Amino acid sequence: FTGHRPEKLPGGGEADFPGLGKMLDMAAVYARLLVCRGFDTFITGMSRGFDLMMAERLINSDFADSVNIVCAVPYPEQFREMRTAHEKEIYQRIIRQASLVAVSSPQYRTGCYAVRNQLMVNSSAAIIGYISDRQSRSGSMQTVNMAQRARLEMYVMYGDENPQFFR
Repeated sequence: FTGHRPEKLPGGGEADFPGLGKMLDMAAVYARLLVCRGFDTFITGMSRGFDLMMAERLINSDFADSVNIVCAVPYPEQFREMRTAHEKEIYQRIIRQASLVAVSSPQYRTGCYAVRNQLMVNSSAAIIGYISDRQSRSGSMQTVNMAQRARLEMYVMYGDENPQFFR
């Protein structure tokens, strides 16, 4: 999974915003399709927003018992980035339920997120994501570009291409 922090998601990541629910539902459909095709491991970067939202959906899905979650943590203190009680709770819950927690840097340093993203791409066959617009210079867009170069299967939704869907 790759996607933005809540602020760049539909409706600013507000749970009751209909477009956010539609986008997450579509991403969950992509995950289910991959499971039906035999995929059984999903990697999350554990960042606030899309990463945590999709990992939460996975652990609450009716196929949760048939998938493994790998947490790709950029540095050990990432938990401190969680802003709300819900983010903190779900972060800890996902870590506890993960099959593997991979930490890409022993401490925060410039580029540790890029290392984590490359590690995720190198360990994947497909990508599910949300990017607010194709002109984004975000880490999520960089991950999508890495995935394209690696010729991964792409299930990426772009908010600027179908804005009606995400309203």
